Amino acid sequence: MILLIELQAVLIPIQVTRFQLEFTHSVRSQQRNNEDKRIERPKLHVTKQSDHLL
Repeated sequence: MILLIELQAVLIPIQVTRFQLEFTHSVRSQQRNNEDKRIERPKLHVTKQSDHLL
């Protein structure tokens, strides 16, 4: 049982950081697309979503 708990303690942060990396990457690509189109409103929407997750 202790081994399972330790495994979860190690694996869960790895999964969380992986998700954060993928999320920040997707947000950056969205911001890049918005900058190309020079649209400001979707950026605000994206930051609100990230605040929600945090």
